[in-house]
Amino acid sequence: MIGGALSLRTRLVLIAFLAAILPMAVVGVWLANSVSRSAEELLRARLAAALERVAAGIGARWVARRAELLTIGDDARVQAWLRGEGADTPRPDLAISPGALTTAAESVTIRAADGRHRWTILTNPAESPAFTVSFDVFDRTSGRHVGSLDTAMRIHSLLPVGAGWVAGAGTVLAVIDPATGTSLLPLPFDADLINLERFEWSGEHWMTVRRRLHEPSIHLVAAAPILPFAQPFESATRQGLIALLVVTTVAAIVTTLLTRGTTASLRELADAATVIAAGQYGGMVHVTDERDEVGRVARAFNSMSASLRTTLDQLAARQSLAAVGEFAATLAHEVRNPLTALRIDLQRLEEKLPDDPGMRVPAGRALQTLSRLDATVTGALRVARSGRATLARIDLREPLRAAIHDVLPDIQARGLRFSERLPAESIPVMGDSAALYQLFLNLLLNAAQATPDGGRVDVAMTRADSSVAVRVSDSGPGVPAGLHGKMFEPFYTTKPAGTGLGLAIATRITAAHGGRLAIDKDQPAGAVLVVEIPSAPDVTI
Repeated sequence: MIGGALSLRTRLVLIAFLAAILPMAVVGVWLANSVSRSAEELLRARLAAALERVAAGIGARWVARRAELLTIGDDARVQAWLRGEGADTPRPDLAISPGALTTAAESVTIRAADGRHRWTILTNPAESPAFTVSFDVFDRTSGRHVGSLDTAMRIHSLLPVGAGWVAGAGTVLAVIDPATGTSLLPLPFDADLINLERFEWSGEHWMTVRRRLHEPSIHLVAAAPILPFAQPFESATRQGLIALLVVTTVAAIVTTLLTRGTTASLRELADAATVIAAGQYGGMVHVTDERDEVGRVARAFNSMSASLRTTLDQLAARQSLAAVGEFAATLAHEVRNPLTALRIDLQRLEEKLPDDPGMRVPAGRALQTLSRLDATVTGALRVARSGRATLARIDLREPLRAAIHDVLPDIQARGLRFSERLPAESIPVMGDSAALYQLFLNLLLNAAQATPDGGRVDVAMTRADSSVAVRVSDSGPGVPAGLHGKMFEPFYTTKPAGTGLGLAIATRITAAHGGRLAIDKDQPAGAVLVVEIPSAPDVTI
């Protein structure tokens, strides 16, 4: 740490810990806490499934017992007695032999509809718990209710074999008689505990699961201790937590080792950036692996360092262009003063001239030329200085034609061939007519000066969807590939008497109109300069 701040390596280790290791630990704790709940849910499911099997076994046995009891109610002697056709108190030898009921029931009693007459046909008392089941008896002839059949049924006769071990060792099965609320089977603990969903007994936590039967009307309850069932899960969880702790420790060590190389590369980057900030450009860093992010950053840093000098050179070029603007302001001042003096002198001369048209017409033409030249110099150099133009809707052909008109005598005097291809319709743009005139004049002069005697200069204007292109080409020696960028730099010239400002001012004027000036590099011979300017909506100018 430096100055009390955490180092990058420390922060990376903390991020790895907080983002990966800590969530793993939290998940481990959550799993440990959820194991007991999962074990309880699984135990509850096993107890419920076991009760379903017990209930199915009781149901199967109850069907047989119920059929036997209904057979007694349908017996002819029982029907006759219930209709009052027999003695008020039947003799014991009239009792019906109940067959299998002798082991399944403690007693079977027929009760008349008036409730006063009873006929006990089976008495088989025993220690086994029993619960009471009653059936209504109807006359088979008339279908009217004639009495009821009450049976004290032994619970053991209905339970399937092994029902006490419903869900494994330690499980307790209780059968509750809903009429009395007592358990029909012996319990190892207080009978009141079986009515609770959870209870503690003999130092262990128990849970209960219930199943209600409607016929016969009894409640089944299975109770089991939780710990013996959950203990294997908890043991596996402890082993998992130990393994998680080992993995966490190993991950922390590996993270620390891996961040050492990463932070070393980043430290080298920081040192190199400090050197560049101090003004020592061109410093490089060692790229360990170009495929990872740090390697890509290092490669990008090297590219940035290598291109920084180029950027500074471009900045110097912009500063030179600003110097062009200042020079243009001075030039405008120096040119306009003589022009003003000439205009005043011509005006005075015009006043003293006689009314001879042969003398006054040339003088007037000279005054118009001086005014136009003053406006052109003022507008063009203003744009070159400020980089902003006063835009108005104009026909781009007009400043181009004016520039062609002024340059054409020089072109013809040198014996050069000249051609122009301009659209017949108006080409509307938003522009400064004087500045655009100066732009085209510079390009035409450069083309004429670069073309040897007998050569050719061509001008073409084409319109696209959103822009207008003006191409000025010559048949001169062209521009070497290595000089394409330098041609637009201020004060750079290949002419012995050139100033190096023509193309620089042209570039600034084009940019002020939102356009672009470039050299067409695909031309096999000569030089072609292309001016692109955004077009205005089609309107009649």
